[in-house]
Amino acid sequence: MYLNFRLCVLEANAQRYEDLFVKIMGAYKNGFQPVRPHGNIGDRGNDGWIKDEGIYYQVYAPEDVTKNSTDVLNKAKADFIKLKKYWDKIAPLKEYYFVVNDKYQGVGPHISKLLEEIRVENGLDKTGVILAQDLQNFFHDLKPEQKISIIPLLDSQNVHQNIYKFLADQLIKILDIPNWVRTSENLIANAIQDSALDNFYKANLLINKTQLSGVYESLNNSIIQLGIAILDLAEHFSGNLVRLDSNFYRLDKSWRQKWVSNFDEQSERDTVWINELYRKHNNFVYSFNVFAENVRKYIQLDFYNGQVITIVDSLGVYNEMVNSEYLPDQFIENPL
Repeated sequence: MYLNFRLCVLEANAQRYEDLFVKIMGAYKNGFQPVRPHGNIGDRGNDGWIKDEGIYYQVYAPEDVTKNSTDVLNKAKADFIKLKKYWDKIAPLKEYYFVVNDKYQGVGPHISKLLEEIRVENGLDKTGVILAQDLQNFFHDLKPEQKISIIPLLDSQNVHQNIYKFLADQLIKILDIPNWVRTSENLIANAIQDSALDNFYKANLLINKTQLSGVYESLNNSIIQLGIAILDLAEHFSGNLVRLDSNFYRLDKSWRQKWVSNFDEQSERDTVWINELYRKHNNFVYSFNVFAENVRKYIQLDFYNGQVITIVDSLGVYNEMVNSEYLPDQFIENPL
């Protein structure tokens, strides 16, 4: 049942998520009433309310809520302004909840800060954000017959496959695999763009939050291995050997511009760091390709159009100054 619920959440954007929210709240909260848009005036910022208690809900379900937190904040502000202007005259506002389909990925702290500011400035009793996990908790408290009326039982095999497909598609998007050549070239140059680094952490978080079934053992193992490789590569750019320069994290070689007494020691330290980066670069590429192979085997035959990714060394740093691409054939456990 809960796999079915998660699948509905992961696939629901815009109106579909609002419909799911309305069904659950109608069963969960006495007195809850949905508000449907009317003509060209819309819903005036109110997707559902409990009139006698002055409780209002507004739903926001974009395709990718993590992509632009500014859009989330702007939506919450604009909807509250509309809501207060129209609905406060009908039933005085006491509580306001912003419902977000974060697809179990979480949202930044700024939305909670904004909602608290709204509460204080408008003298409300409560404000808050309701995420997918909160909605699942509401669903959990319903009676069995209510649950089935909201989320019909689906074939378990299809549910498992759809969840894996969603995860695979999201990883392609978050890791920006279509532009992997650029990221790989940057890694060869001992650097990574700050946005790409953020995306690696987002991808790792998504993997950790996805409940994997026991149906496809080798696919599960490849996902776990990919998560390890993602985090390993990302965390290589933490620590005192790295600096942020023009939106890129890169190996800090500024020490070479001044006289140092331990030149050989620091040079050796940089060499070790560079070799380790190449090993982790190799392991990510290898792990992604193994993951993609398993997705094609069990879930989607044409996943990522049957392509693999490679280590792209366009400057020939590791090939005597000759442009090359390398397809790793193994996961390298030990430091080079």
